[in-house]
Amino acid sequence: YFLEKLSTEKDSKWQNTKVFLKQQIASQNNTLIVKWTNLHAQPKFIENYYQLELKKIGFIIKEVSRNATLTQFTFNKNNLNGVLSIEDKDAEKEGTDSIILRLIY
Repeated sequence: YFLEKLSTEKDSKWQNTKVFLKQQIASQNNTLIVKWTNLHAQPKFIENYYQLELKKIGFIIKEVSRNATLTQFTFNKNNLNGVLSIEDKDAEKEGTDSIILRLIY
């Protein structure tokens, strides 16, 4: 059902991700990893956007950690846990190097 839903959706990748995140999944033995690279948005915008959107659909933002090149936060809802990692090796350069979304279900 989930794959059929994704293939028929004409919305953005975020809309497809939200469809996945809303699924009620019983066991936690699978991992989905999505990686985006060379984004135009700044790291802080990306962090704020994903935290807000995840909260809107019922996720709880847990641990947040930051250093000079990496920001990470964990989130969970029911039996779905995740980590969003935002990497930006050169703060002087516009944009963000990569985002990695890990979902454990």
